[in-house]
Amino acid sequence: MGQKTYSRRELPPCPDPDSYIIVKTREGYYWRKKRGTVTKASLNTTLARNAATSKITGPAASRILRKLEPFTRGLSMGRITLKIGGLLMKTYHKKGVIDFSMLSGLEFNTLHPLEKLLHDEYAVIYTKNQIAIRLQTGHVQQQNNLVTDYYFDAVLLYGDPVNDTALKIKSESSALFSFTANTPYNVELALPAPPDGSIWMLLLKLSCLEGKELAANPKHYGMKVVKTSSDM
Repeated sequence: MGQKTYSRRELPPCPDPDSYIIVKTREGYYWRKKRGTVTKASLNTTLARNAATSKITGPAASRILRKLEPFTRGLSMGRITLKIGGLLMKTYHKKGVIDFSMLSGLEFNTLHPLEKLLHDEYAVIYTKNQIAIRLQTGHVQQQNNLVTDYYFDAVLLYGDPVNDTALKIKSESSALFSFTANTPYNVELALPAPPDGSIWMLLLKLSCLEGKELAANPKHYGMKVVKTSSDM
């Protein structure tokens, strides 16, 4: 879970042809050790530890996605639940607790990264009272002539994902911007700062419209974790 994948061209050389095989998934390729190349004792220990941890991290990943569900509709997320669970598991094994540190930079629209659409730079501004995303828009990629407008969402998820009632979400949306406009716009999406000591992640989403309707194809969306409490 959480295995990093590559395009076929960017796949690193095989670490050991006698011990590894290539695996193809929807997200890309990776090398995996052949069955039987890991000692049985080590494998059993690892499996037992992962099984115990997954009882914590698996439900936590599901809670995160349930909270984000209003913003993930229309995205092509692939095996995102397993990916998030795997990243939370790595953190738990390393620190003994769950936080969002390894989710920084995570793309939710798996096959369509945010940067494919958004060519503008953005900054996250954090103060005692608020957290904001600032950007100047005007360089958003129009994927076809059907899409007419676009807008942004800043989404703040905070609290302990192990406890469903402790996990909270806040959001702020921008105005609509037309693909035919030539003047750049300064955008600031500001949200109240999360409570002191809480873990959080901040996501930026870009959505396109076809007239008055949201675009049908996932390629017209991008959504990414742009900052976590561990980045500060």
